Amino acid sequence: MDGAGSRFAAQSGSLRVPAQAAKISVDSEGRVAADDQPVGQLMLMDIPEPDKLVAEGWANFRNDGPPARRAVGSQVIQGAIEESNVSPVREMVGLLGVMRAYEAGARLAKRLDALDGELVKTAA
Repeated sequence: MDGAGSRFAAQSGSLRVPAQAAKISVDSEGRVAADDQPVGQLMLMDIPEPDKLVAEGWANFRNDGPPARRAVGSQVIQGAIEESNVSPVREMVGLLGVMRAYEAGARLAKRLDALDGELVKTAA
């Protein structure tokens, strides 16, 4: 089970690891062992259209797109931590560009307002 208590999909149904297991290991193919005894193999799937996944709670997703299929060439890395797919530097540069464009628009609006004021004064 994961941190939320959800079961992992395995080749033979759901994966059951004995509660008393002291050591759990997963190899690159997704084979799971508890205390060096085989327990099962994780089912690795490929989602053809990941943008069709709909979040349903803690790290759970519903696939509203085409059916998932068995992954080919996928690899499991035990102990790896997934990193963010966002580049902070790239996002900051983008944010600075947006801020500068906003400031330029605000300055232009002030100038147009001042010109309107001058126009009203000279017309009166």
